[in-house]
Order: sequence, then structure tokens, then C-alpha cells
Amino acid sequence: LTAAAAALDVTDVAADHALRPHLRSSIIQLDMTNPLSLTQAVAPVENTTGVTNYVIDIMGPDGKDVAAHIFFFDSMDTCLGVPGWGCVYPDTVAWYSRTVDALAEKHGRKLPSIGFYHIPLDEMMGLLDGYSISGNRTEDICCGSVNTGLYAAMVAAGNMKFISAGHDHNND
Repeated sequence: LTAAAAALDVTDVAADHALRPHLRSSIIQLDMTNPLSLTQAVAPVENTTGVTNYVIDIMGPDGKDVAAHIFFFDSMDTCLGVPGWGCVYPDTVAWYSRTVDALAEKHGRKLPSIGFYHIPLDEMMGLLDGYSISGNRTEDICCGSVNTGLYAAMVAAGNMKFISAGHDHNND
């Protein structure tokens, strides 16, 4: 058995719009009942949009020192009222920047990190222009309706070594 963590997206709450906020929290609360779940519900004081914006520490070989971080971002099912796909909201981008700084202060340096979210960032489309890629591309890249600056924040922070999106299921 393997531990796992979740981040929500647009498809996790494909139900009556009025029920969506309740469903998002219910899905995460249910996931967290699994003893192998590493999913964390966002504390209300974080002031972020979504329920799965959190960070998990990865311990080093000694099991005592934090060696890296995994960031999870809730891609939401809407994007600032703009029709189309969801996005990581600006308040969550600000949370990410604050959290990177706080973790760097706590650990004495910025630790390498990886990030997971569902809806691809606009900048991912740029990878197809002028860069060699491998894998299968059998559908268009469907980015968030608004570029909220998450990629720019990651570049500015300098800690992200890998990012992954899951929305375009037929692309790998």
C-alpha cells in the first residue's frame, strides 16, 4: 500500500453549482479518512481559494531533516468569472510565495520543490513552440481562463524543480 495526496480541480465537483463549495470540502474530508491519505485541508486562515492548497515536507534519508517540499494547488472549477477552465487563483499564488519565504526562513534556505495542479498553466503551451518534447499529444492543451501568475511566482521563488498538470488526460 502506498500513501497518496490529492488536489481538486474542475471535474471533482461536476454537480449543481450551488452545492460545489460543500462538495469540494466533503470530497477532501472523505479522502482524509483513509489512513494512507496525506491530503491536507486548507486552514481558513490561509485565505486561499480552494480546499487543496497545501505543502508536504519530504524528509531526508535520516528521517529528521526536511529535504524537499511538494506543493499542491487547487485549480478550481472557475477562473475569476471568466468563461472556460479553472485556474489557481491569485490569492493562492500569493500564499505560495509567502509559504516559500516562510519555509526558507524556517530551514535556513530554499529547499527544492515539486508542484502539482490539474489545469495546465499558460506557459505550458509555450513548450510546444521551439522545444523538443516527448510523449503523446492527442488533444489540445486547455489552460486556465486567466493567467494568474503562478508560473512567474515559481520562477521568482526559484525553488520549483518539477511541475505537473493532469487536465489533458490524453497528453503525456
